[in-house]
Amino acid sequence: MDMSKSIRMMSTIRIVFRASLCACFAAVLIIVAGTSQAGAASIGDDLLLNGGFEQNDMAVPEYWEAMGGWENPTFTLSSDAARSGTKGMLVQTAQPTNPWLMQIVPVEEGATYDISAWLKATGVQGQGVGFKLEYYRGNEAINANHILGFDKTHILPSNQLTGEWQQLDVPVTAPPEAELVKVYVRLYGTGSVYFDDVSFTLLEHKPMIMLNTDQIIYYSHLTDGQVHVTLDSPAEQLSDKHIDVRIYNEATNVTIATYSQAAVEGQMIVPFDPSQMVKEETYQVEVQVLDNANVLLETAKETIYRFDRPSMLQDDGTLLVDGEPFFAVGGYHVAPSDYPYLSQAGINVLQSSGTNNAEVLQNELDTAEQYGLKLMVVLYNGMKVHENAAMTEQFVTRFKDHPAVFAWMIMDEPLHNGKTKEELINANLIIRSIDKKHPIYMVEAPITWAYDTTAKLTDIFATDYYPLPDQPISLVGDHTALGKVAAGEGKPVWTVLQAMYNSNHPYLPTIDEVRNMAYQSVVNGAQGLAYYSLNEIGFVLRDSALWPGLLQFSEELSRIGHLVAEAEQLDSGKSEAGEWALWQDGDDLYVMAVNTSGQSQQLTIPLGLTGYHAELLYGGSQTSIDSQADALQVSLETNQALYYHIIPFETMIEQAMDAADEAEGLSTDHQWLSRLQKLKRSLDEIQTELQSANPKMKDVVKETSKVFNTIEQLSSRVHNMADGPTKETMLQALNQIKTYVAPIMGSEIEVVMGLAGDGIVGPMQSNEMSVELKNLVNSNLIDVKLTLEFPEVFALEPMTQTIAKLKGQESATRAFAFEIEAPVPDGRYRIVLKLEYNYQGTIVTVEKESYFQYVELLEAKVAPAKIIVNKDGSYAFNITLSNQVALDQLISLEADQLPTNMTIQLPEPFVLAGHQDTTVTGSIYAPPGMIEGEYEMALNIKSGDDVIYSLPLSVHVSYNLLHNPGFEQANGAAPDGWLMRRGSWVQDEVHEGRYAVALLPDGGTNTYNVINSSGFIPVQPGATYVLRGWVKNASTTGLVQIGLREIKSDKTASVRYVWRDIEPGSEWQYYELEVTPGSLSKYLQVYLSSNTHTNGTAWFDELYVQEIINE
Repeated sequence: MDMSKSIRMMSTIRIVFRASLCACFAAVLIIVAGTSQAGAASIGDDLLLNGGFEQNDMAVPEYWEAMGGWENPTFTLSSDAARSGTKGMLVQTAQPTNPWLMQIVPVEEGATYDISAWLKATGVQGQGVGFKLEYYRGNEAINANHILGFDKTHILPSNQLTGEWQQLDVPVTAPPEAELVKVYVRLYGTGSVYFDDVSFTLLEHKPMIMLNTDQIIYYSHLTDGQVHVTLDSPAEQLSDKHIDVRIYNEATNVTIATYSQAAVEGQMIVPFDPSQMVKEETYQVEVQVLDNANVLLETAKETIYRFDRPSMLQDDGTLLVDGEPFFAVGGYHVAPSDYPYLSQAGINVLQSSGTNNAEVLQNELDTAEQYGLKLMVVLYNGMKVHENAAMTEQFVTRFKDHPAVFAWMIMDEPLHNGKTKEELINANLIIRSIDKKHPIYMVEAPITWAYDTTAKLTDIFATDYYPLPDQPISLVGDHTALGKVAAGEGKPVWTVLQAMYNSNHPYLPTIDEVRNMAYQSVVNGAQGLAYYSLNEIGFVLRDSALWPGLLQFSEELSRIGHLVAEAEQLDSGKSEAGEWALWQDGDDLYVMAVNTSGQSQQLTIPLGLTGYHAELLYGGSQTSIDSQADALQVSLETNQALYYHIIPFETMIEQAMDAADEAEGLSTDHQWLSRLQKLKRSLDEIQTELQSANPKMKDVVKETSKVFNTIEQLSSRVHNMADGPTKETMLQALNQIKTYVAPIMGSEIEVVMGLAGDGIVGPMQSNEMSVELKNLVNSNLIDVKLTLEFPEVFALEPMTQTIAKLKGQESATRAFAFEIEAPVPDGRYRIVLKLEYNYQGTIVTVEKESYFQYVELLEAKVAPAKIIVNKDGSYAFNITLSNQVALDQLISLEADQLPTNMTIQLPEPFVLAGHQDTTVTGSIYAPPGMIEGEYEMALNIKSGDDVIYSLPLSVHVSYNLLHNPGFEQANGAAPDGWLMRRGSWVQDEVHEGRYAVALLPDGGTNTYNVINSSGFIPVQPGATYVLRGWVKNASTTGLVQIGLREIKSDKTASVRYVWRDIEPGSEWQYYELEVTPGSLSKYLQVYLSSNTHTNGTAWFDELYVQEIINE
């Protein structure tokens, strides 16, 4: 997915014409009378005025506007820019402002036009040269009339610019409602471009027939297909006309369906049976409009196909991986160096790098398999489709049986990126004819008109709406729902979630916002999710503030994935208050609820049953609910998303009955068996009442009280038995039955457990758990004992308090103070409150539970975590501190295990305010003569007198001045610190570590086949520099070299290159070269080269640049 994805909300563009009065009047006519002019145009008319720039007033071309006005020196009317006539337009800039010329042109909705320009470009750096089109309804091209989702950009890439006159020519179709179009002629980058002979020519009026089929590629099991026909003509003009529909085999002309009816206004639906189509053959749907004399007025055609559904894909859209239901959590822009840690965040499917090198892809697949990951193989190298047909066939044939292949990616946002339906179909045919197992995956940009076509040409369809921070977050779920409509039954829809920070989206979502978007997606039918992206320019997700949240979210996401892939969705709902969905998994229910409204909301979720126990697993710290109601009442804060586990009372009674049945076999004692029979009769009565149309919950509670009483009698009898395993088993069985039915009794007492402040804070910090009890009935609760139980990792004993009497309809509150001595892992922890009380003479025991987040007082990070020392001197590092609580903290830092001879400077103690972040700076001094190696130390952070955080800090002493010399560190899909050009980052051949780089033979087409370090090594006057490294050379001809480039102070101009030749046809060998730069040389870079005459690959690894000070 490229970085240009964004929500395209255009600001109002004021149009100020600077021309003669006559020209102004003509321009106004274009705006005001645009519709009539477009409608009156004939085929072949050029609707753009002064496309040759011949009409001008004081060097300003009439009818045209320029970015920044005609005073902008970027634009010059010039005779040198003329291809024909005497004038043309020169656009020249050294700044990346993407300068444009613009003219407003009238259009007719649905009509097809040809936009054309002749251009001559020199020195263009950037994307290239092209057009941009913005469509507007009405007779004014203002922001309020902008038809969003239909803007189009067509660019001739800079690497295809010849320096001679060449034509950029593109057919376009005006979208629904369009009456005006802003035509921008634009330089996307820097350099110089001549423009001349620009035109916007009508090719075809809006067709009468609008033809659409419900699918383009029909799966072979389908027996119901539809042809949708709409005639764009007033009803009175259709009275004497009819339509004929024919579906036939293109090769054999065999007809499988015909249909005829009178032409009517509105959509006509023609059903047909696609199972009559021969698999993997081409069929045409032909629609004709004829008059009453059978004279043909117009014909429209659509091509359709029939293929087997990929064997990984089930009828309901569930994907099978290794024969098991699979919920995908995808990752975009992933490098092989990222693979080892991705599963920590639940990521299991990755976008491949998009290489056109089969060996590089082989390495990616092998590495993915090593880490249990799957790849969606990118086939659109260079953002091309039909140009990559041969590569597509090669890759699918070679890799279709590789266990790491998950899907094939034909194109990213295909219609948004200007790809035609025909080339997407051709790619489909190549893949489906070779691989019967793996699905095709495509995502489309958030422009709804494109969803319908793209969804029909893929097996997995994905949406990627990135709303934050300026758009409503609810649009994520809305577009997932639109994607489901476009995909239809049986095709999975995924949602790609906004999880990045880049120039187009300078906002990093919070984990709460990511959870919200994920919940919306799943509630609206998504069967997979993906994160965009792991690596952007200047952004690494793993290093961002979002990553820790994603790590915690992974467990929750696993549970959600299980529901989607394996449970049954019973119901869902959507309102202004929020969205929800209800699943059944076995006998249990699960609810996902999400607030999309931007303010606190209440949701009522019908459960289809009466009485339940609800436990909030994720999203908050609400105490578990035991309720006699038939619906779940949910309170949602802004952006909150909640995940509930619900056990119906009826299920609990069934479990209790099963346990009672098993308990009967534990003893032949008459009293044991007779009382168990009594207990089972009570359970049977409870079940019967719960299954009735209107259960009387008062009777259910009364009978449950009898169950407790019977269990108490049985327990008393068992306690009098001799000790032994049977006694223990019998007591466990009774306790189990009591646990099953306890929530019914718990429905008469409401409990709210809460923590003051920010959750559970530790270590060595005071926490207070408040417990509020409310008796919901009129009967008194006597001798209430409250026991608070903690997770084992807290190393705390249970805590108990009592209430002598809790009167009917009254409340009471108790507080439990506790302190966790040692740090525990961050996360949510379950705390259980056990209640025991006397209810109308019966001892009742119930449990309530709640999940609370554990947070440490402070979160700290040091950067860099490893200091690279390549000469003596001071090296700075930053410590970022986040106060996790509301309490102000006095912070001090001290070093522990400081390496011998090193000294350290740390900031003085300071106060860090509650919930505030700060970054402080320290430094380490490395003396001369330190031995190369790794030195470990720790930075202890104290709050007051207590050490609450310890940061490891390592010092790597290496006199290698070169960054990332072994190519082990990644920056996206390339090694950090290296400009790869056409070089490859490889794992198949290395000298040491996991990675090396390689230069492939290029057949003489690339005269600059080099890799070089991107950083600049400062040169010390009079010093000598030695480049060392390992090279393997499979080439027996040509020249492979390693070298140092000496550069002037401007970091641009070269002083000289110094090279060392590599022996042809050699295994890994060690090489050195030495230079003493002159006075003009201020910087060095490392260069690796393979010239045009080589016939084999060269590999490079473990490079080293050392500075030697000459005395």
